[in-house]
Amino acid sequence: MHDLALSIFSICLSKSIRLDITWVPRELNQIADSIIKENNTDEWEVSMEFFLYLDRLCGPFSIDRFATSQNRILTRYNSKYFDFETEAVDCFTQFWGNAFN
Repeated sequence: MHDLALSIFSICLSKSIRLDITWVPRELNQIADSIIKENNTDEWEVSMEFFLYLDRLCGPFSIDRFATSQNRILTRYNSKYFDFETEAVDCFTQFWGNAFN
């Protein structure tokens, strides 16, 4: 995404194009939001039953390091890409101490 953003910026700069970017809340942009969700094949999750079993056996867990806003089970989570509820993007750049992952 970063490389794509740089390419767009470069094209705009070379063509004297002014690009104004506006954030639109999900509730007001449901068509675009639904298209993104339809094409997302990168979502995996364990069942709530299995999570509760693991949580009783090994937990309690405090953060999910590999989640999205759609499949998270815990309030705290890291996601592969930015979303407004994630604690951080790319869990491998985070300090994993002081949490039960």
